[in-house]
Amino acid sequence: IFTDDDCIPSADFVKGYVEAFYAPQNNAKVFIGPTTCKDSCKNPFDTAPINAKGEYDFSCNFACERKLFEDLGGFDEIFKTYFEDYDFFKRARLRGAAPVFAPVAAVDHPPRKLANVFKRVSYLRNHFFYLIKHGNKPIFFSVMRDLLAQWRNRLIIKTDIITWLRAFGSFFCEFFLTLIMWNSSMKEARVMLEKSRMIQLAPILNQKQSDNLEETKEKTL
Repeated sequence: IFTDDDCIPSADFVKGYVEAFYAPQNNAKVFIGPTTCKDSCKNPFDTAPINAKGEYDFSCNFACERKLFEDLGGFDEIFKTYFEDYDFFKRARLRGAAPVFAPVAAVDHPPRKLANVFKRVSYLRNHFFYLIKHGNKPIFFSVMRDLLAQWRNRLIIKTDIITWLRAFGSFFCEFFLTLIMWNSSMKEARVMLEKSRMIQLAPILNQKQSDNLEETKEKTL
């Protein structure tokens, strides 16, 4: 069972997952529980990963059969921040283990302050890495669509005019910095992809080296 350190589990959090795993009608191996934000976001600079119906692949509240988690290799640690959960669920789906909603296993995620614009743009390489790794195209429209969707949801929050204008300015800064850092972020993402592939190939290469050593010993004898 996974949750974040800033989440508050409900009284039936663990029970909800246990019941979901052992429900007769369920053969699922991955479950996502609801994530709410009871205090709600008061202004555009507040954020919380709200997932009330389990529609999004957020790792702040989910459970997975241990064997499947190990077979999938857990989270890809090349992702330093963000998109490691989307990557994990994508690989689970490719194994035929699509997550199922577990409505009782709820957590509450209090709002937190949005990271500054430079830090947010630095996460861009993880988004690129995820899209390249899974062959999602076109990359430009995928990234811009997500960016616009996030800011649309923030800018509709009712607040005073000064805060709203600051938020609108932050959106423009993030938009233009994304364009400016596009090439460098893409290069970083490709380096991350090569590292990920080498990690995946390492056990195979080690096994081949071991087999070659055994063959050499047998020929020598």
